[in-house]
Amino acid sequence: KTERMIIVRKIIHPLNDFLKIVVAIPPYAELEKGFTRWIKTVCFISKKTLGKVVFLGNQDTLTRVKAMVQENQNIPGEFRNFDDWNNFSSLSQEITGRDLLVVITARQRTISYNSYLDQIPQTLVKHFEQVSFLIIYPEQYDIRHYDSMLQFDALTHSPIQENLERINKLRKILAKMFTK
Repeated sequence: KTERMIIVRKIIHPLNDFLKIVVAIPPYAELEKGFTRWIKTVCFISKKTLGKVVFLGNQDTLTRVKAMVQENQNIPGEFRNFDDWNNFSSLSQEITGRDLLVVITARQRTISYNSYLDQIPQTLVKHFEQVSFLIIYPEQYDIRHYDSMLQFDALTHSPIQENLERINKLRKILAKMFTK
């Protein structure tokens, strides 16, 4: 149990040989604490390869990813809708052995966690046998560190304030869903 970003990897080819990097992002990943760091990690890896980056996720998540990538990393990317996490193995038809699959996942009790994420490692082993992949668990902050990070003279950047902002965004998303 750690709050740090964890990357599980299976790399078959050298980085500079990949033709494409496919990044699968679960809904609400943009609301997680480690969002910026994993984006920078993926962009860093993409600059070491020959291939383009294809980001897969829902529209809200992709909008935030696209803004972050274009604003901070300036890498060419393709952004495609993907919502079929229960049938994740369907991606195996469009990913070859010369591609790198990056799956952003989540820890239990986080905003972007969903039970289907628990099946991703088994699905990768079974359906993506000849594909290189990274599974990224974005960083989280352990509750023990909150006290040391709080500074009452700078509450605008406190973990409490940031979580309240995330809850407010989630509330707006839910309100949109129920008003349709």
